[in-house]
Amino acid sequence: MMESGIRRKVLIAVSNIDFSLGFIWLASGIDKSKFEIHFLLLGTVLPSMELDLRNAGTQVHFLKYSGKSDLLAVSWKVFRLLRSLKPDVVHAHLLDACLMTLPTAWISGVPVRIHTRHHSSYHHVYHPRMVVIDRLVSFFSTKVVAISNNVLDILVEKEKVSKRKVILIHHGFDLRLFREVDSDRSNLFKKKLGAENRFPVLGVISRFTEWKGVQYVIPAFRRLLDLYPEALLVLANAKGDYEPEIRKSLDKLPVGSYREIKFEKDLVTLYSIFDIFVHVPVDSHSEAFGQTYVEALATGTPSVFTLSGVAPEFVVDRFNALVVPFRDSDAIFQSILELLRSSPLRETLRSNGPKSVSGKFSLQRMIDQHSRLYEK
Repeated sequence: MMESGIRRKVLIAVSNIDFSLGFIWLASGIDKSKFEIHFLLLGTVLPSMELDLRNAGTQVHFLKYSGKSDLLAVSWKVFRLLRSLKPDVVHAHLLDACLMTLPTAWISGVPVRIHTRHHSSYHHVYHPRMVVIDRLVSFFSTKVVAISNNVLDILVEKEKVSKRKVILIHHGFDLRLFREVDSDRSNLFKKKLGAENRFPVLGVISRFTEWKGVQYVIPAFRRLLDLYPEALLVLANAKGDYEPEIRKSLDKLPVGSYREIKFEKDLVTLYSIFDIFVHVPVDSHSEAFGQTYVEALATGTPSVFTLSGVAPEFVVDRFNALVVPFRDSDAIFQSILELLRSSPLRETLRSNGPKSVSGKFSLQRMIDQHSRLYEK
């Protein structure tokens, strides 16, 4: 534990993230009388969250990083920064930040070296050679934060990381925001998206990558249009490596029946325009966490889910969501239809959703867990 009156210096390194409420919430909520927080932001351009982090009372350092070819040069700059700051703790998020900060922190003699594992089985399934890199990152870490039991199991069972090194810390959310939706802003969103007088509005917030399962939602929506011609599909985070395949499915939909959003900061308002939300990863292990599970239920949006990432830890079929099998467009369609036809079921999900996330994913709980991690 810390000596009384001495602040621990913590450097939090993040790569290739422009904006994240999670980091801003952590920066705002952590006790500045105990910790002197520095953020190291790595990317091609200065992230838009830089000002928010400064306003939260943290010091921000930016190093331009354009890709793997910059790895050694930027690692040297990180080494010089560490020698100058002399942090007690380095906490890295995302792979590039881990590769540039953890080995250099080890060389620099930083006693506490942490990384949060934000992916699950992705390398095992799609890039097996990268598993060696994952193991190397864990080797240089004194602690590894797993964001779900799914990630913890992969670290311990598949990658043989010592159980004593791994700690489970779920993402935390400022859940008050999800209960305070501005109706005027919601109406503005509807107008911007052309969702006025459209019913039902079906929401998906998933990157266009194969394991997210968007390709199983679109055929279900196409069938829904036969019964609800004014239905609207809203696809947020609509970009990714699987876009050509998803585009083929979207081309089969009537013109004007769907909208695409590349990025939206105000997710709370976005959820408020959805009549039904769908998130259906293709297996139990591909999703590391799945913030949309928590966000959708926090807003009380009736939802259809497959159980991946953190979902098996708190999602219960017909209690706070409808659960469907993996890779099953028909089951997705039938569940959407049941929700639309059953007002009591929708009200049950709306009532139980916020209750089921209130304690497990509270922001203060996450901040307290990080504080204890930095203190030890």
